[in-house]
Formats: sequence, structure tokens, C-alpha cells
Amino acid sequence: MSEAWLLFKVLFKNSMTLDLKTKKGRRGVVLMVVLALCFVPTLGMLYMSFLDAFRQGMLDTLMMEAGMLIPCALTAVMALMVVPTVFYFSRDTDLLLPLPVTADSIVLAKTGMILTSQVLVGTVMALPIFAAYWTVHPDILKILVSLLVLVTLPLLPVFVLGLVMMVLMYVVPALRNKDRFNLVFGILTLIVAVGISTLSSSFGANPDMMAELMSNPEDLALINYVFPQIAWAARSVTTLGISDLCLYLGVTLLGLALFMFTARKLFLPAVTNMGSTTRKARSRGIEKEHPAWLACLLVENRMLLRTPAWFMNCLLPSFLIVIIFSAVFLIQGVPALLADIDLPDLTPWMPAIGIMTGLFVGSMSMITSTTFSREGQNLWRMKVIPVSMRTQILSRGLLGFLWSSAGCELFILVGAWLLKADLLDVLLMSAGSLVTNVFVNGLGLLTDGWHPHLIWDDDTGAVKNNFTAMIEMFVSWVVILLAVLPLILFGWAEHIFWYSAAWIGIFALIDLWMILKGPAVVARFLENQI
Repeated sequence: MSEAWLLFKVLFKNSMTLDLKTKKGRRGVVLMVVLALCFVPTLGMLYMSFLDAFRQGMLDTLMMEAGMLIPCALTAVMALMVVPTVFYFSRDTDLLLPLPVTADSIVLAKTGMILTSQVLVGTVMALPIFAAYWTVHPDILKILVSLLVLVTLPLLPVFVLGLVMMVLMYVVPALRNKDRFNLVFGILTLIVAVGISTLSSSFGANPDMMAELMSNPEDLALINYVFPQIAWAARSVTTLGISDLCLYLGVTLLGLALFMFTARKLFLPAVTNMGSTTRKARSRGIEKEHPAWLACLLVENRMLLRTPAWFMNCLLPSFLIVIIFSAVFLIQGVPALLADIDLPDLTPWMPAIGIMTGLFVGSMSMITSTTFSREGQNLWRMKVIPVSMRTQILSRGLLGFLWSSAGCELFILVGAWLLKADLLDVLLMSAGSLVTNVFVNGLGLLTDGWHPHLIWDDDTGAVKNNFTAMIEMFVSWVVILLAVLPLILFGWAEHIFWYSAAWIGIFALIDLWMILKGPAVVARFLENQI
């Protein structure tokens, strides 16, 4: 135990870089104080809300359960990322394994690191709720029991979710790669966020459902089946039930035992195999030769798909925006609403809809606006490989065009389904989106060639805080504004088809210049960077 305690102190000290003797440490303290002050209004709001609820003198147990749900849900979500980070992806793991310390000591020390952070967060979030209850019920015995519950409440969600994550990391070796793990769980987080938003909207849009829940408040406690210990913890505080307290503490200790057992059995075998390669040898046949432009395109596409940070930030947004809009339309009942309306002939508006779709959805993609930034310090390789700069630049632009066009076409198909559009309408929308997609991706090549972000430490740094992508998005949205203003100011909506055709012609001329002359301009920009 002394060995585990020593390891825990070393790990904790290394994780806390708040040395007041250094400027960086003092700056970190100031930052933590500012962040803490930002949470004060939220905690105060929680205190006042539950204080009013407890003062009513009814449903104290139910209100306590609802309050306990907040820290439990928060620590459960955090455990999904904290457990893999501390056990598998922290830099100290490789340093601890060769040391003459037992595996149990490593597991105990890392478990202590996880519980320290989670208990701190959970306690801070639960403290206003318990403080409100103490204000209304200043019973010393209830305060003592609630203090015990307060510091142990976040534990069981961490144990259960941590156990699941360790089993998952052991069974699925592919998740032991940090970038791949962040990609998978980043996408899952986005899906969960969209799902929660969708459910919230559905409850808000259905007054009958809300009225039924409020008339039967016991139904609100059904969510506690996800965290069954909450009911026992709440009753042990509000009714001083000894059996409830024993059940709560017993389940928590059982969760700790299962967590420690799983960590001993699965953690070390998984982490010791993280550095080994498990690729199966595959017989290589004669590789098919591709034209130079296609070979460059395939290489860029492979890097885009295999690098999680680039996949999530560059390729995924143009598809996520379609999913989010579709979910919002479905939840708000837009299809049923449009079905009851006798829509006029919208065919003249279809090119305009396509233009707006291409500018908006296409600007969500960061493929071309970060294409040279993603090369980093290896940008010089473009100059020495036996492929002309024009071919390389055009292939990068074509890759961005293909992916952003796929997102636009998906958006158009959703719109066609909502508006009951025919094939001609789809073709007109596609024509408008294609010419604007060429414009958007050409603009991305020009901006990133003019000012690429080449100095970064990891893959995320190549696409995060990259102002070339913001320039592309800003210009695209300004063009949307410039296209819409004449319709409003001069009443040109009656001639929307010919107005849209004129814009398509303008974009076609710009696209032609970007294809013929743009690569040379970008190449001159890059000459100053290489």
C-alpha cells in the first residue's frame, strides 16, 4: 500500500503543473480561479432552484434524486474519457511498466488519480443541492449522512463506466490508438448530443407529454433506473433509512471491487500490447498503375480518412450539418406541415436553392482550405516529387470538390424529399451547387496556398485555429448575403430563375479561371513557403 501511495503522490504532483515560483504556474493558478468564478453563477442557480423546491415540503426524496442525477451523469460522461486517458494514453504508463513496482500498485495509483478528479467535480456540482437541503432541514444526523453520500456519490458511475471501457479496450485492440479512440468516441459524442437535443425538442414541442409528466411526478424517477444507487442514496438522506444507506454503500464497494479486479486482469495485458504491431501479412500482387493526378488524389484521400483529427474536422462537418438539419426538420414536424400545404411551383427557385446549398454546405468542409497546412514542415516534398505542381494542386482541389459535393447532394436529396421535388428540380439544384462547390474549393486552395499554417505539433494543430478555413467560410457567407440582398431590396424574386442563371454564369466564369489560372497562382504562393 505504501508503494501505491508513493506512486500516487508522484503522479499527482506531475499532473499538477501549478508551481507558484514560475510564471507559467502563476498563470495557471489565475486561470483556475477565473474558471471557478465562471461556475459560481451556475452553482448559485442550482442552490436557489433546489432551495425553493425543498421549502415546499413535498417530494423531498424525488427532488434529491433529481439533484443527485446531475453529478452522476456528469461524472459518467467524464469517465468515458478520463479512464482511457489515465490508464492507456498517459505518458507515464510507459515509464511505470519497467519500474520494480507491482502491477497492483500501478493500478491503485492510477485509480486514485481517476477518483480524485471525479470526486472533486462531482462534489462541487452536488454541493449546492445538499446545501439547499441542509438550509431547509438543519438536522445534524442528516447532515452527517449526506456528507458521506456527497463524497461517494460520483464513485459508482466511474466504476461502472470505467469497467466497460477497460473491457472494450481489451476486446477491441484498435481502440488503443489514441487518435482512433478520439475519432470513434468523438463521433459517438456528437450522435448523443444530437439525440439529446432531439429528445429535448420533442418534449418541448409536445405540451401534452409535459403535462402528463408534471401531473405524475413519480414518472420522472424512472430515469433513476440508469443510476439505481441514487434512490437508495436519496432515501438514506431524507428518511435516514439504514437499509438504504447499507445498500448504497454495499453497491459502491461492490463496484470498486469489480473495477479493481477488472483493472488487474485486463489493464496490463492490454497496455503491454499497445506498442506491438498486429498487422497480418498480406500477399501483394502487381499494383495497378494510376495516372499521376489520380495517384495524388488517392494518397491525399487515404491520409484524410486515416488521420482522425483531419477526418473529423475537415471531412465530417459537411455531412454532420445535413444530419443536424434533417433531425431538426423531422422533430419539428416539417414534412407533415409541408404535406398539408398546397405548395406553388418551386422549380424557378431550385437553382437558387442549389447555389445557397453549395456555398453553405461546401464551406463547412475544410479539405481544400487546409490542404497545404496539413503538410506542415514537409511541404517541400511537393516540389521534389516527379509530378507537376499544377497536377498536385488540381488533384487536391478535385478531392475537396468530390467530398463537399457529396455532402451537398445529400442535402439536396433531403430537400427534394421534403418539397416533393421531381427529377428536373433535383438537376437544377445540383447544377447550382456544383458551380458553387468549384468556387468554394478553389477559394480554399487560394487562401491556404497564400497563408498556410505549417508549424504545428500534432495532427490536430494543422486544422485547429487555422484562419484560412475561416476566410473561406466568411467569403462564402458574404457571397450568400450579396446574392440575397438584391432580391429583398429590388424585388427581383419574380425573376428568380434568370437571376439565379446569371449567378451561375458568374460562378462558371470564376470557376473557369480557377481551373486554368488558379494552380499557377497557388504555385507562386507556395514558392514563398517552400
